[in-house]
Amino acid sequence: KEKIISELKAKNVDYDKQLVRLSSTINELVDSNRENIERMAELELDGATKASTIQELEANLRSKITALGMMTDQNVDFKTQLSSFKSKNEELKSTIEELKSK
Repeated sequence: KEKIISELKAKNVDYDKQLVRLSSTINELVDSNRENIERMAELELDGATKASTIQELEANLRSKITALGMMTDQNVDFKTQLSSFKSKNEELKSTIEELKSK
């Protein structure tokens, strides 16, 4: 009977040691999980911030593309006007030369 009690006490001590290790492991896992949750929250916030920045950059880029298109159209108009002015200038030069020769 004493032998059985002694064996049971030894097993109880072993189980107690295992429970302490398991408890420690669980605490470590809980801490790690908490840290991971905090990190995920930081990453989500960072992602949301970056998404917002990307949207702002896209809007800015669309605005600049629109402005560039308008400036391109304006440039084409200016080139057409310049060509017209050059043509008129040549006509005026020609008229002045004719008047000088008379």
